[in-house]
Amino acid sequence: MNEERLEEPVSSIFVLFEKGAIKPISFRWSNRDYKITKNNMSWIDRKTNPVRRGFSVTVESGEVFQLCYREGDPTWRIETVIVK
Repeated sequence: MNEERLEEPVSSIFVLFEKGAIKPISFRWSNRDYKITKNNMSWIDRKTNPVRRGFSVTVESGEVFQLCYREGDPTWRIETVIVK
């Protein structure tokens, strides 16, 4: 497996807000659409200001992305991608 640090914004993202939880569904990055097949985990980093929320997701191709956003900032970012 190869992990690459990206720190790049996504073009668009679709999320489901359900029972107080945020669940990413799909996103667009680098002119390509990615459908999320598994939400692996999520976390909240309260040490940052503003608070940062992170999500590890697996897409149809098997790649694992770490997505995040800061509360109050509408821009979601890809922190890393792990390719098999």
